[in-house]
Amino acid sequence: MRRAAGVLLALMVLLGCTGEATQTPGPTRSAPSEAAASPTATQTATVEPISVPTATPTPTPVVVVQASATPTASPTPQPSGGILEIRIVDPLGGDADCLAEAPFLVTQDGERFMVDGGGPLDCTFVNSQPPLGTHHHVYDLETTLMGEVITGMADQPQGALHAELFLQGGLTQFYTEIPEEIVQICTEGSPCTFPPQSDPLMLVMPFEEGATVYLTKGGMVSELGGDVAAWTITLHPGR
Repeated sequence: MRRAAGVLLALMVLLGCTGEATQTPGPTRSAPSEAAASPTATQTATVEPISVPTATPTPTPVVVVQASATPTASPTPQPSGGILEIRIVDPLGGDADCLAEAPFLVTQDGERFMVDGGGPLDCTFVNSQPPLGTHHHVYDLETTLMGEVITGMADQPQGALHAELFLQGGLTQFYTEIPEEIVQICTEGSPCTFPPQSDPLMLVMPFEEGATVYLTKGGMVSELGGDVAAWTITLHPGR
């Protein structure tokens, strides 16, 4: 026992001579866990989505060229008017004839070309008819022309006149220089007057200079053939 205490005392003296203090260890603290020093929780970086603007197609500019206000040309430009020439031959077969004119206008109504006109028709034919005396045949008429110019026909690119010629007034007949032995009903003092035909004359002809139709005993024709024309109607557009 004494030996053990001596050894302990010798050790304490030896440590004091070296000058190193031996620190008595105190309570041991546990080193901070690695988890505390370095958190194990991995922080997940939140990546914000990049907003990519949607490409909006830019409309290509359209250049609008406004057409000039040019009126639409009609299929066949029409004159503003004209003259219908009416030639009447002597109804009793004489060589004389009578010429009358019926001026008309052509006006556009939408896509149609309307015809309107007319004029007086005054003709007198005088023929000697022995032994009956001298015969007088008088036309005292007023003509009215109504219709239109038809356009857009392949066979008549210039158009065609489709119209009616109305006649109003009277046809008068009487005799003069009547022999004493002849009794006449139709005299100059008491003429015989007849109305014209009630139905209009139907005119269908090309709308061009010189187009002609004829009035015969059989009616209106475009070619005479062997007939005799009582009336010859000729078209003069643009006059």
